[in-house]
Amino acid sequence: MGMLRWAVLIACVASFMVVGASQLACVSPSVPIFMDVFGLSAAVAGLMTSTWALARVVISLPAGGIIYRFGSRYAYVLGVVLSTVGWGIKSIAPDYLIILVGRFIAGLGAGILSVAAPVVISEWFPAKLLSTAMGVWATAMPIGIIWELPLIAWLITNFGWRHTYLLFTIASASTLAFLALVFRAPPPYLVKSNTTILKPKVIELLRNKAFIASCTSIFLGMGLWSTYSTYIVKWCMVKGFDYMTSSLVGTILNVGCIVSQVVTGYVSDKLLGGRLRPVFMSGAVLASLTTIAYALTTSLSELMITAAIIGVGIAPITVSMFAIPLKAVKPEMRGMAMGVTGVFMYSAYVMTSLIGGIYDVFGLMAAASMISFMGMLSAAVIHVGTRSYKV
Repeated sequence: MGMLRWAVLIACVASFMVVGASQLACVSPSVPIFMDVFGLSAAVAGLMTSTWALARVVISLPAGGIIYRFGSRYAYVLGVVLSTVGWGIKSIAPDYLIILVGRFIAGLGAGILSVAAPVVISEWFPAKLLSTAMGVWATAMPIGIIWELPLIAWLITNFGWRHTYLLFTIASASTLAFLALVFRAPPPYLVKSNTTILKPKVIELLRNKAFIASCTSIFLGMGLWSTYSTYIVKWCMVKGFDYMTSSLVGTILNVGCIVSQVVTGYVSDKLLGGRLRPVFMSGAVLASLTTIAYALTTSLSELMITAAIIGVGIAPITVSMFAIPLKAVKPEMRGMAMGVTGVFMYSAYVMTSLIGGIYDVFGLMAAASMISFMGMLSAAVIHVGTRSYKV
């Protein structure tokens, strides 16, 4: 059983890299191609991201209901199927509108995957190992983007975007065989599906003060992450560095985040008795203060160091957003808890526009100050809202 639980975790991480992370990794290489092929403006081409993010917000709460009614494994497989269909539609799309339809359907699948995977993992890992497992799971998106973004760019350059999207359609479908193999055995901590009326359960969940506080903190913390991932390259370029050098700084942030994600889960389980609140607060404060330093730095070495530290600080937030909501509710409510959490997580992308507007009007230091304020506020909210709970 011990080996099987790790096989399930690896299956979730690997399948999400291929099926989910690729949906975000394909944006940067695809946008300039679509602008040229379909004659799009930058704003219209950017709908690839906003359409996908909207789908994830829309599906998060229904995904929790699907898990509540049918179980996490069925929901996860449904996420893979929808993502595969989305990839397939994009590969044969005659125009950009149909590509956006495919992006929306794929986004629905990715949203279900993000909600269902933490519940699947929680059914296989005991409480004493849950933070470690979530630390490993949280690396799926950044690691996937690191290797898939250059791969997709190379594939599009050499074989075209249609063949590239078709390849990911086939790759996504192929993960179903692996999932069918590892999902066959019943998990030791199975959350049974329910046929009871869902509405009272949702009301009960929304009355859980610790859960709502954690979701609010996650919303603010994810606002930090979405802002970094969107603007860190741009904010490096305005300091006078070229695109490739600035992209390297962005990669260093992701590497710092990946390493810290694994360490965060391990430290939480081995040293803090499974609690994530202390590391969440420490990470949020660290990232907030270092953001101010990033705005003030001018040398490349300083930018690389501050970017790595920001990545280290933001990582505990990305781990906590999967683990804390599960710890704050009853086991039978985990599916709905992750559904509601997903709404908060993906709605946080609106923060990117807010920070971008502040930057456009007032400059980098004002934007960095706002990011820092959001991070400090997220630490304060989770401290006050969950201090009576062991999370």
